[in-house]
Amino acid sequence: MQFARFWHRDADLALGLARHCRLVVISTLAAFGGSDRAIANLRALREAGTTVLYGTDLGNLRDAGPSAQEVALMKKAGMTDEDIVAAMTTMPLRYWNLAPRTGENTKLVLDGDPKRNIDFLLSPREVWIRGKRVH
Repeated sequence: MQFARFWHRDADLALGLARHCRLVVISTLAAFGGSDRAIANLRALREAGTTVLYGTDLGNLRDAGPSAQEVALMKKAGMTDEDIVAAMTTMPLRYWNLAPRTGENTKLVLDGDPKRNIDFLLSPREVWIRGKRVH
C-alpha cells in the first residue's frame, strides 16, 4: 500500500527502478482516486518495462468482481483490453510462479472474448464456483 501511494504521486524513483530491475506494480488506480498524475505515472512505468498487475485494494472499493472503474482507468493509462485481461489472469500467475488450477469446476461463461472487449469479463453471463452456479 505504501508503494502504491508513492508511485501514484511521483514516479521518478519508480521509473529509475523500472529501468534497472524487474519492477511490478498493482494498479489500484480507482482506490486512490484515479488522478491524472497516477494515470500518467502508470503509463510511464509501463513504457519503462514495468509489469502491471490488476488490483483494486479491496479495502477501498466494494465491487464484487472486477471493477469497471479500475478497468476504465487502466485503459486511460494506455492499456488495451488484452493487456488488462493479462494483468488479471496470466501475469499474476507468472509473477508468483503459480500454476493455473484446473479440475475445480470453477468457470466464467462470457458472451465474447474479453481480450477484444473487456466488457465481456465485467458482465459474465454465468459464474460457477466448485460446480455451483452463483450467478
